[in-house]
Amino acid sequence: MGGINYWKDGRTTFDHVRAIYDYPGGIKSSVNSTLSNAFNGYNIKIYGDRATVEIQREEAFIYAESTNNERGIVDGVTGATVSVTTQGAAQKINFLQPGEKLLEPTTYALTDFRDCILQNRKPASGVDNGITSAIAIIMGNQAAESGDKQIWLDKYSI
Repeated sequence: MGGINYWKDGRTTFDHVRAIYDYPGGIKSSVNSTLSNAFNGYNIKIYGDRATVEIQREEAFIYAESTNNERGIVDGVTGATVSVTTQGAAQKINFLQPGEKLLEPTTYALTDFRDCILQNRKPASGVDNGITSAIAIIMGNQAAESGDKQIWLDKYSI
């Protein structure tokens, strides 16, 4: 779902989008983009059953999940974790080498592209990944625009 509800200035790009992607093997990805509220600023969160990774503009953190979750009746309606455990403390993920300067993200991509050419190697995320990512984004936009669930077609797979 999505729409233009805040920035009514003639734009055609939605100011908010929410999409859930359902992948084989039970993996689900929930994507939320909101341009009408600055709470938490830019960030990407990846929630797993063992940890959460939070990527901000200039730093990243990992929060470990508790592995001691006793199940039972908590609220009389649902079975949930009896002792409410919170996430682990934030552990900073250091992705810069000591003394290395933080650069704008596009600079890293262009530098890696140049290095791949000079070293005759493939990038970690190449054209195949780009195609499938672009198709998934288009499908999310189509779902938001039409209100209809989108299904990955075999012809999209490389």
